[in-house]
Amino acid sequence: MWGLKRWSEPGGVPLGRGPWFLASAARGIVQLGVLLVIFGLGTTVYVLLTAQRGVETLATIETAQYQTSGFASPGVLDLSWRDSLGTQRTEYGVKISPQLARKLRIGRQLTRSMIRIRYLPGGDGGVTVIEDVPERFNGAAMIALVGFSGISLGSLMMLLSMLWDGARTKTRAIVRPEQSGATP
Repeated sequence: MWGLKRWSEPGGVPLGRGPWFLASAARGIVQLGVLLVIFGLGTTVYVLLTAQRGVETLATIETAQYQTSGFASPGVLDLSWRDSLGTQRTEYGVKISPQLARKLRIGRQLTRSMIRIRYLPGGDGGVTVIEDVPERFNGAAMIALVGFSGISLGSLMMLLSMLWDGARTKTRAIVRPEQSGATP
């Protein structure tokens, strides 16, 4: 047969390696994109639901910790407030986004001592810092956007792989006329 040979034949070339690798990488990128979309959209829904429940009040920032070693290191607040019954309540280890942590601190000093929160009156569940909701929502939406981009990129790679494989199959079908049994 005139034309391209298989890898297993003597003198053959590895034709199937390119499309196979491209298709496998595309599948992996699409699957990772789907996971990122599910995680990002799930987190946005969770952020919006937790921001709407509970009682809104002002809380005093007792301590604020912020690690300056990393770019995206979150801050941690210890908060205290009086609930609707007048009872003093505290919550330790409330995590906030790095953006809000940078806004609350200038050097080693806090820019303010009070912050708006939402809490559940029964004491179940955590505390939501209201000013941190847009930052958390934007971060989760960005994860979902990266996931959608990964799905798009993986789909394009899959299409390229199919086109490459189709062109390779047509190239293999070329044979010499004298070998096909046709007489001139």
